[in-house]
Amino acid sequence: REEFEPYLQRYAEVYRRHALASNALAARDSRARTGARQGAQGAGLVACMRAVPELFFAEDFNLGAPGTFAAICPEYSVPGSLVLQERLSHHLDFIEQHLLAEIEARSGSFFDALGALQGLGEAVREGREQATRCRAGQALLAERLCGCAVRVRALQRERENAASALRLLELVGEVAAAADALPMLLQGGDYMGVLDLVEDVQGVVVREQLTGVAALRSLPGKLGDAVAEADKAMTDELVRAATG
Repeated sequence: REEFEPYLQRYAEVYRRHALASNALAARDSRARTGARQGAQGAGLVACMRAVPELFFAEDFNLGAPGTFAAICPEYSVPGSLVLQERLSHHLDFIEQHLLAEIEARSGSFFDALGALQGLGEAVREGREQATRCRAGQALLAERLCGCAVRVRALQRERENAASALRLLELVGEVAAAADALPMLLQGGDYMGVLDLVEDVQGVVVREQLTGVAALRSLPGKLGDAVAEADKAMTDELVRAATG
């Protein structure tokens, strides 16, 4: 059994299609034979229905209409009524007998059609399952082919964001270090250096949009105090030089 398993798996689909085609051909031949029988029986039904007066097959047949009733029952009498009832019963039995024969003759076609419908439903179900498997395979293939590219792109964005954050932190550190250097410049009497450094720091803060950084909230006050102290010191020196 295990040795034939690969062979069975390989040709199972081919055999299934062959079986469906064979069943379809058999059903078509059966319908053809049934149609021939129905044609002969249908001719018999037409012949027997011709024995019934055409008045009964009229589209506007109404036994309650005076003219129709007079045509069927020209004169009322008890014996005539019995004969009329017998004749009408004969017509009904005659038609019923042939209708039953027609129904029996067409039952084969009905069951053939039912079998074909069931086969079609099975084929539709299998097609739907195959489509589902194809979609699943396509999704898996897309994940394998595109998933790596998407992950690489996401990692690249994370890297760019991390580099931008690192650069921002470095700028904040440089600005903070420059602000901390202002007192030493003031103590050394380098007042022009203080003003130049304050101007550079303010330019970096504006250019790099660092005004909203929490670590630099106290920076404007430090810069303002340094500028005011440098101005005062330079003013005092000028006054001393002028009065000296």
